[in-house]
Amino acid sequence: MSRNTQTKIVLKEDQYKKLSRTFGYYFSDLTIKTAFFHNDITSFDFQKAIIIHTISIATGAKFIKNPELMKLYGSMDVKFPTEHQVPCSALSVSEATGLPRETTRRKIKEMVAEDLLEEDPRGGYRLKSGILQRPLVQTRMEEFVKALVRVVNVGLDLGVLEATEVNGEIRFARRTDPVDSDGAAGERSRRPGA
Repeated sequence: MSRNTQTKIVLKEDQYKKLSRTFGYYFSDLTIKTAFFHNDITSFDFQKAIIIHTISIATGAKFIKNPELMKLYGSMDVKFPTEHQVPCSALSVSEATGLPRETTRRKIKEMVAEDLLEEDPRGGYRLKSGILQRPLVQTRMEEFVKALVRVVNVGLDLGVLEATEVNGEIRFARRTDPVDSDGAAGERSRRPGA
């Protein structure tokens, strides 16, 4: 799918106001899944979680902008070569997150010692090679993605979210089958004709 022809999911504010508590219930489940993910990786140190996500986004910028790299390394099962990661400094992380510079520096040093981050020979820091291939990381990411899908599906079912049409094609249709207990959308495809 081309990045320029993506379908956009939009919030229907009037419907959301009517059903915000119901939608919030499912969003809370997503939040809990996120918290457990961070607990397993950073022991509920949310400053570390913010820092590691900031570094992940910064070091992966080259990947996300390059279709060839996305084809080769799009799966978390495949290690992303360190030469394609763009390292970032503790100062840039501090500025991006709003965390104090000394706190950021200290937390980064702790995460290097915990094998979550590594220093790059070019200067700065990047994700530790192989961190995304760790079974616990992959399990928690899959749980998080399923919870995210559940929230989107519930939002579509409740009419709180809707898909907009892009380039004459609707990629998401409003479902009529119920969301099951693990957030799966039933057997039907989410895209007509797929």
